[in-house]
Amino acid sequence: MDEHQLASEAATRLIDTNAIYGMMLSILLEQSDRLKPNTLQLFLVGRSIKSVQNSTHLDFYQSNLISKRCNTLLRLMRHFVCGHIVNSATQHPTESSFATATFLLIKTIQTCTSVDATCRAIRMAKEIDSKSPSKVKKAFDPDTGEVMVEGLNIERNVWQVAIPEMAKKMKQYLLSLFHVECHGLILTILDTRNKLVISVDECYVYKKGECHCLLSWIATLE
Repeated sequence: MDEHQLASEAATRLIDTNAIYGMMLSILLEQSDRLKPNTLQLFLVGRSIKSVQNSTHLDFYQSNLISKRCNTLLRLMRHFVCGHIVNSATQHPTESSFATATFLLIKTIQTCTSVDATCRAIRMAKEIDSKSPSKVKKAFDPDTGEVMVEGLNIERNVWQVAIPEMAKKMKQYLLSLFHVECHGLILTILDTRNKLVISVDECYVYKKGECHCLLSWIATLE
C-alpha cells in the first residue's frame, strides 16, 4: 500500500477505538490552577497571539477571530466526547450503569477548567467585538500594518505584494497608450512620493523638492 492507503487504513482502524477520543478527553479534563495553566489553556493563549511583521513585539488577533476559533475548539471537543461515549457504551453491563456514567461524565465536563476557560475567552472576545465599530470605512493599524476598508481586513503581507504588482501591471498597459516621450511625465505623476498640486489654471508636481509645471512640461513635449 502507498502512503495515502496506509493513512486511510490507520484512520479506519483508529476510528473504531477509543484511542483518539480518550486522549482528547484526558486533555479536556486536565487539572490546572491559576499558577499553572493546563495544555488547553496554553493552546487558547497561543492561538490568540500573532507575530507582527518587521517588529519585535507580539499582538492579539482580532476579537471576532479569537471567538470563532474558541467556538470551533469547543465544538470539536464535543465531538470527541460524543465519540468517547459511543465507543465506551459496550463496556457497561446495563443501560442504567451506562446512563449513570454518561451523566457523571457530562456533568464533570460542563464544570471542568478547560471548558470554563474556553467559554470565558468566547465571552471576552464577543464583549470586545461589541465595543468595536461594526463598520470601518478606512483605517490603518501602524503596529501590524493591517489595512481596513469597508469591513474588509487586509494584512500587511498581502497588500505589500499586491500593490506593487498591480502598479507594475498598470504601468505596463498604461504606458503603451502614450508616446514614449510622455512616459517620464506619466511616471512622475503616478509616483506617490511626488506631491501633485492642482489649481484653477495650472497643475504642478513636486519631484525631489523641485516644482514642475505640467502644462509647461507638456508644451516642451509638443
